[in-house]
Formats: sequence, C-alpha cells, structure tokens
Amino acid sequence: MEHKKIIKYSIVLGIIITSSFVAKWYWQQSTAEYATVAVLDVGQGDAIYIRSVSGQDILIDGGPDRKVLEQLGKQMPFWDRTIELMVLTHPHADHINGLITLFDYYQVKQVLLTKLNREHDPTYQAFLTQIKKQASQVQYAQANDIIQLGNNEQLNIIYPFANTLLDNIENLNDTSIILDYQFGEHNILLTGDASVELEQQLINNQKLFDIDILKVGHHGSKYSSSEAFLQAIKPELAVLSVGTGNSFGHPAPEALQRLKNSEILRTDQLGDIVFHVTTADIDLIR
Repeated sequence: MEHKKIIKYSIVLGIIITSSFVAKWYWQQSTAEYATVAVLDVGQGDAIYIRSVSGQDILIDGGPDRKVLEQLGKQMPFWDRTIELMVLTHPHADHINGLITLFDYYQVKQVLLTKLNREHDPTYQAFLTQIKKQASQVQYAQANDIIQLGNNEQLNIIYPFANTLLDNIENLNDTSIILDYQFGEHNILLTGDASVELEQQLINNQKLFDIDILKVGHHGSKYSSSEAFLQAIKPELAVLSVGTGNSFGHPAPEALQRLKNSEILRTDQLGDIVFHVTTADIDLIR
C-alpha cells in the first residue's frame, strides 16, 4: 500500500510540475518583450500578421486563397484560435478570399473595413455573411483614428479621409485602408494597393513622415511607389508581397528602380518576412 501511495503522489507531483511548465509557456507566448510583424508568403496577394507585445493577433488582408491558413499557422501560437482584429484593406480577390476561409478556423473579434456599397459582389457578400455568423464587431476605417494595442504600440489609420466618398472612386485600389503600425518611435507603413494618385493625396494632406519599413503598394506595380511618395517617407526597408512568376509582371522594373535607396525584401524570394519590433529596434528574423 505504501508503495502505491508513493506512486500516486509521484504522479500527482509530476502533473503539477508539468502543468506549471505549460502555464509558464502559455504566459510567455501571450506576452513578449517584442512584437512580431510578418509579411506572409501567400503568393500574388497581401497578408500581414501582427502579434502585439500583449498577445493580440491582427491580420491585415488574407491573400487570394487558403494558403493564408498554413502561413498564419506558422506564426500564431498553435493554441491561440482568436484573431482580435481582422482588416480588409479593399475587396479585391487577392486580399479578401483568404480572409473568408479563416472564419471557419478562428474566432474573429473585430473587423476593420471601409464603407463600400458592394451589393452585387458575391465575394464581398460572403465576407459580410461570415462576419454576421460570428457576430464580429465591425469598425469602419477613418483617418486619424487610433487602435491601441498596448503601451507604446498602436495602429494609426492614415486613409480614408473623413470626407472621402469611396463609392465614387473608380479604381478600387484607391479605396485601400492605409495603416501606420507604430511601436515607440518605429513605424511600418502598410499601403494596400494604393496607386500614385492616392499617394499624391497623402502628400497633399501632409499625412506622411519618415518611416522604417514600407509594405510596398500593389505588389510593386509600376503605378505605385512614386518618387515623390518615397521621398516623403524615406523607408529603410521596402517589403514586397508578390507571387512567383505572376502574370502581372510584379514587381515592375520601374518600381524597383525607384526603390533603389531602400533595402528590398520579397516574399517570392524569401518566403515569410518576419520582424521583431521593440521600442529600441527592428530586427529582421527571416
């Protein structure tokens, strides 16, 4: 009997010790000394993942298909099935399709999007249906709004402006939500598929400033990343989310030439491009 008691107590002690290690690991995964910003390799499309220092998960666009599930799974802790904020910059297929699939695997608490009338767009309507099924909170993007992610960490909405009539814009790319991810004095500018015309609006409205990293607009299209725009923001790093051998010829030689003063990183060459960000520095992990 005494032997059985020893075995029983040993098992209980082992469970307690294991549980404490697991609890410590979970805590470390939910809070970190750095934020993670990952431009995911989803082919010819956009998907940017942010995990804040406090453990909030933000996904900006979802690429053209289900590949985002695999790529997101590499970055998020395996036990975390909640996306605190999902952002659809604009409803083109290479940004929205992957987001629709994610609702079947993750709980999405909040969605940031634009006020667009897309009644005859079945893909956009499918996206709205998924939002309603989960009763996700909807927020409409407007310049100067700030989404707090924690101490010294936030998303600043740069565009659309308060007076922007999005339904009157012919080029859907120029309805893109433009965000500035800010951590301390570090800034990463996320431009969706903004064209040179929208870039000029940002310049005219004095919405630009020096940044550390630019997620290059429209996958390196020649119709984005103007000289004036790049001169206004002076990015040290330029990250291109682009698919291998895509039919659009992205990135365009003209855009690459204009980006020559920045270090260029491309998902078609490197896969996921991941940064760790602190108030002191930004480190390229891979």
